[in-house]
Parts: sequence; C-alpha cells; structure tokens
Amino acid sequence: MLQVSSAHIVAALQKCLNFEPTINYCLSPDASSLAAILAEMNYFKQEIRTIESLSSGQQEVVMRWL
Repeated sequence: MLQVSSAHIVAALQKCLNFEPTINYCLSPDASSLAAILAEMNYFKQEIRTIESLSSGQQEVVMRWL
C-alpha cells in the first residue's frame, strides 16, 4: 500500500508547475489535479493518504510527477 504525504504532493505540484507553467493564470490539467488532491488533504486535515484512495486519473498524475 503506497502512501503519499502532503509534502510529496506539494513537491510534485512544484515540479509540474516548473515544466507546465500557468497560461493566463490557468493551471495545466495535471497541476489542477494535484492542487485538488492537496486541497482535499488540507480540508480533511490529512497529512498522509494512500494512493488507492485516489481516482485512477489522480493516481496516474501523482505517479507521473513524483
């Protein structure tokens, strides 16, 4: 069971934004997905989340940018 922390998601989001910067203040689809995961974790006060709890699309994005 693979787990990701909010710090991992932040690092993945920063890496993603370095390669896919915002255009007209809009996030890329991958950056938007990572930001949504981080927002959910913050809302539910989760520091660690299992990769299995994410949708298949979110799992792909996380694995691509970690």
